[in-house]
Amino acid sequence: MMGSKSEVLIGNTLNRRNIEYHYEKPLLLKKNKMFRPDFTLMNIYSRRELFWEHLGIVDNEHYASNAMKKLMIYEQNDIFINDRLILTYETANDPLNLRTINDIIDQIEYMLK
Repeated sequence: MMGSKSEVLIGNTLNRRNIEYHYEKPLLLKKNKMFRPDFTLMNIYSRRELFWEHLGIVDNEHYASNAMKKLMIYEQNDIFINDRLILTYETANDPLNLRTINDIIDQIEYMLK
């Protein structure tokens, strides 16, 4: 079970594009901090992992504050946006859409082969 309809859209699109992923796979960070990225993708040749986080309600102040803290922890662990961290987000008025998901996959697909 995924946490949101947008995560289901991402997972289904990855499946349709034949991209293997793990949902909420545990990731041990520095200082024994455990994270569960929404999606973990792996380049099977280099064994390099990419992490995809979807921020579902960034127009909620409390949610957005927690999301920023989470992104800062990723950075402190040398996991950066547009390098190993893929980030999508939405608001109540601007939901994530399939075109955006496919555009992102088009941009990262070379990193998975």
